[in-house]
Amino acid sequence: MSFSTLSFLFVFFPISFLLYLITPQRFKKGLLIPISLLFYAWGDIQALPYLLIVSLFNYLTGLEIEDCRHHHKEKEAKISLIMTLVLDLGLLAFFKYAHLINMPMGVSFYTFTIISYVADVYMNKVQAEHHLLDYLLYVTYFPKIISGPIVEYHTFKESLTHLKMTKTKFTHGAQQFLRGLFKKVLIADIIAVAFNAMNGINTMSVLGTWLMVVFYAMQLYFDFSGYSDMAIGLSYMFGMEMAENFNQPYASYSISDFWRRWHISLGAFFRDYVYIPLGGNRCSHSRQLLNLSVVWLLTGIWHGNTFTFVIWGLYHGLFVILEKFVYGQGLKKLHPYLKVIYTDLIVFIGWIFFFSKSLPQALTTLSHLFGMGVTGFVDSTFFYYFTSYFWVLLAAIMMCIPALRKVYRKYTYERSLLTSYLSVVLYIVLLISCIAYIVSSTYSSFLYFKF
Repeated sequence: MSFSTLSFLFVFFPISFLLYLITPQRFKKGLLIPISLLFYAWGDIQALPYLLIVSLFNYLTGLEIEDCRHHHKEKEAKISLIMTLVLDLGLLAFFKYAHLINMPMGVSFYTFTIISYVADVYMNKVQAEHHLLDYLLYVTYFPKIISGPIVEYHTFKESLTHLKMTKTKFTHGAQQFLRGLFKKVLIADIIAVAFNAMNGINTMSVLGTWLMVVFYAMQLYFDFSGYSDMAIGLSYMFGMEMAENFNQPYASYSISDFWRRWHISLGAFFRDYVYIPLGGNRCSHSRQLLNLSVVWLLTGIWHGNTFTFVIWGLYHGLFVILEKFVYGQGLKKLHPYLKVIYTDLIVFIGWIFFFSKSLPQALTTLSHLFGMGVTGFVDSTFFYYFTSYFWVLLAAIMMCIPALRKVYRKYTYERSLLTSYLSVVLYIVLLISCIAYIVSSTYSSFLYFKF
């Protein structure tokens, strides 16, 4: 089930929230489990048994590792960890690449969630959870199960201890949810129409190709960051706190900086559970190169099941390595605007490998960017889509600029009674506009659902 569907907005959420609201405090945590399981089953009931089985298996593994550690059986604990990782990753690879059955909804995200828990138990970062229901809630918690964010267990456990609905949390959460809904429905979904139409045209001009790539870059960002905002907002409304997953990545000063701002929870996962265990920066330059290459190879493989995703991952890894060992110091000396342009050019070009269905298609689009095999520098296709979607594209670009966030924070409802009323009116208008567009348009699922 998507957060931007009428069934969620007018059926699932209001009923679930009302039940949660009237439930006594000591039972609220327990109620979140059936709510979360119902949410998942609503979207993919056939995959629910697999979710429960793999969750239980890893729960028992955590207890086994803790027991081995308690009896000083380090070898047995390591064997349990390795066997569990092989099974979890093997099943994930099977679902993503075998194409024999439909991939369970959210499997990439909750598999990494489970792996982080078992690894943290093994590394003594957390104690194994003996309360099955608390562990099950961690895995199935409905705001994050389908597309993240990927939350570490100790962070989630701490939020559970402070689980309490307050007016401040609800207000903050509702605002963030509506901002995410706006990003998804009135930015990403509208731009998606333009991108899908342009992506079906065989030949375009140079500017037309660049415009198509920009459309996709904006669609992907506002789609995924919109989902994250909605997930975080829902969590706050239910009394749980969740960290931000995007921090205006298109305003980054380098590719390394971009990946500290984009899909923050995934980057943290690969850092904590792949890069650092491999040795991180505490090793020779040659070993660091290997470590970074492995991380970015796995990043590409995780995102998709075609060779283009592998290239996309290694492409970003190449620039991270170049910034770290070749021209990073020189990059720091550039004007901030030039650093942003440098970063966005690399990122936007990289998205070609992300959205292309095959390597030949990606290379063809890439050649069009630089004037090969095109109809000219500019054509009627460019003017049509540029003028038709100008205001949406302009709004998207403006929302990527940090200065806009500063202006918003300066004039939010906390400043005065007047701005409080204006804020309420603004969010009501956003909600009505989003609902009107949802009713009148074809449903468009979140892009990251397929990962």
